[in-house]
Amino acid sequence: MKFPSYGAVIFLMLLTFHSHELRAYSLKDAIEGAVATDPALRSASYNKEATRENIAVARSRLLPQVALQGTDQKLTQTTSQDTLLGRSDKTFSGPSKNYQLSLRQGLIRPREVVGLAIAQSQKESGEQKFLTELADTRVKASVAWLELLSATKIQSIYEENLNGFSKAASQEAMKYKRGDGTKDGAMEAQAQLEIAKAMLVDAQLTAESKRRNFTLVTKLPVFDKVNVDFPEIKQTFLNALDREVLWQRILQTSNDLQVTVLVQEIQKARLRQSELEHLPTMDLIASYNQAQNDATSTQGLRYQNKQIGVQFTIPIYSGGGINAAERQALSVYQSSVADSEAMKQRIEADFLSLWAVQQSTVERIFAGQTAVEASSEQLKATQKAFNLGLKTWAELSYVQNSLARRSVDQVGNYLSLYRTQLKLLRMLSADDQYWAQWIEFISASNSKLPSKAH
Repeated sequence: MKFPSYGAVIFLMLLTFHSHELRAYSLKDAIEGAVATDPALRSASYNKEATRENIAVARSRLLPQVALQGTDQKLTQTTSQDTLLGRSDKTFSGPSKNYQLSLRQGLIRPREVVGLAIAQSQKESGEQKFLTELADTRVKASVAWLELLSATKIQSIYEENLNGFSKAASQEAMKYKRGDGTKDGAMEAQAQLEIAKAMLVDAQLTAESKRRNFTLVTKLPVFDKVNVDFPEIKQTFLNALDREVLWQRILQTSNDLQVTVLVQEIQKARLRQSELEHLPTMDLIASYNQAQNDATSTQGLRYQNKQIGVQFTIPIYSGGGINAAERQALSVYQSSVADSEAMKQRIEADFLSLWAVQQSTVERIFAGQTAVEASSEQLKATQKAFNLGLKTWAELSYVQNSLARRSVDQVGNYLSLYRTQLKLLRMLSADDQYWAQWIEFISASNSKLPSKAH
């Protein structure tokens, strides 16, 4: 996967900051921003490329090995001889050269053949781990986008809710001054106003923290005054699927499961590799040697040697190390099998739990929508009565507060649903089509986060 350059990302950010038009960030934008800048995903990409090179390294051990080796020295030789006249010494200095071109080609190398299969599995494991990290990055960006959407909506709800309590507190205070109201009524209205203010401050602080987190994850700045809604739930996606169909799809495509299977294959191959340590190996060797060693006895002689033949090794006894390595490889393989079974059990348990949460959350959304609609109708009726002078600001604010609380609960329900669906998607492969469908479904709605503009 090719990542955009940092220059392109920075240019996009500068363009966003200086634009006079509000650009709306969809979920797609958030994910693209995170994918382009997430250091963990970038690390996984480099690791994926590194594991690909394992194949070339393993294959090289089965290909011809050619080497040129040489020495060029100055030889100083002193010879001594005892004669009738006494000891006679002769000193000679001359060149000493030796050049050798050698070739080695493996003929029987069972261990290296298995090593090539291991390298292939390592490459596939690196690709699966990258897809796992890609899915994690998508989840991280999506959660940051959804949480900011939720916090922004809740802030907007409490801002609208504050006006009614402010009017009610003012009205009750005026009534008390005129003698038409009571002190406790005025104090209660003021207390309700302070509670509404505190809830708004809490919502504002939460929205600011989610805004900062969104920018940290995606590197996309957002405008601090937005009015957005969650996309409406539709019976056309994960919650409408057959549970068993989705589970079988997870079993077949889950990156986490694929990684454990590949690890199991790697350990099985290493077990096989340890068993092959007992077998003989054979190489074809050929060399060409040219040498000159001018000494007193070989002055002026030159040598040229050409050799070709085979070299074999037959392991006989290695101190028990081969058997120990084989037992060790068997234990590691058995451990990987157990890990694979444990991973499958954990994913299945998580899937069943998440599926139940998803279905129950959908029901809460439908029930919550009915409650919101009921509060909306109650507010309309109270508003009409208020316009006719039959209701006070206090009564109207209480109805508004009921609608606000139910609306906040509904926002929480939507956030819970989509976070649960993200966890279900995380169980699928990052290149599964359901990922694209879910992102398209969310991005196609009117829920967008306007960027900062000047």
